[in-house]
Amino acid sequence: MASHRGAPPKPHRLKLAPGRPSARPAGAVEPTPSPDLPEPAQWLPESAVPQFHRLVTKLRDMGYASNSHGEMLNMLAFQLHQVAEATRALENMKAGTAEWARASNALNVAAKSAQSLAIEFGLTPASANRVAIPNRRGVNRFAVFSRDGEPGG
Repeated sequence: MASHRGAPPKPHRLKLAPGRPSARPAGAVEPTPSPDLPEPAQWLPESAVPQFHRLVTKLRDMGYASNSHGEMLNMLAFQLHQVAEATRALENMKAGTAEWARASNALNVAAKSAQSLAIEFGLTPASANRVAIPNRRGVNRFAVFSRDGEPGG
């Protein structure tokens, strides 16, 4: 029986948004990721590098790409590469053979690992709202709610 960790932790900014109705302290502030974009790792297969760049582009467009996440992005790109490789291998095999069963198992493991990593980055529809995106633009999105449109007004 597989054990489940439960729901992913709520980002710190989402915890603070509704206020703190309890007397418990909010806890430490989350670290700020580096604004630099990550590079593919040397160990990443050459055929997986385009997938890595697609992931970085998606996360950059979301405002979340960071060099701080480089290792995890490389692992996600590698897992997606493994899914593609296993899928191609299965196309050339006869279903029901031992070789097909091993390749099918490899595909399932890679797909599950890729899905778990994609969830961590908010790349699935259900997980997109759980990612805390740093405010790198310096804009106070809540200023419209103050009296004069300025923070603290």
